[in-house]
Amino acid sequence: MGYQCSDQHFGFLKNWFSKDAKALKELEKCRTMPYTATVQTTFNEITIRTDQENKTISIHFNAYGLNLRESKNGAGRK
Repeated sequence: MGYQCSDQHFGFLKNWFSKDAKALKELEKCRTMPYTATVQTTFNEITIRTDQENKTISIHFNAYGLNLRESKNGAGRK
């Protein structure tokens, strides 16, 4: 997918959401998150599955969140 907000990143997302005007508008607001930010969330794994028969896309991810200010961290899976 490329770096956050890169041309490669935008190209990938715009391709997948080309018919979703709301999603495309949200993509215009892309802001990069500096590595020194107090609160960060990173994706460790992203799996995208398509089902042509049911015309669905499933996205499963494993993410890690960190809040330095409150000394909190944790992993999540969806």
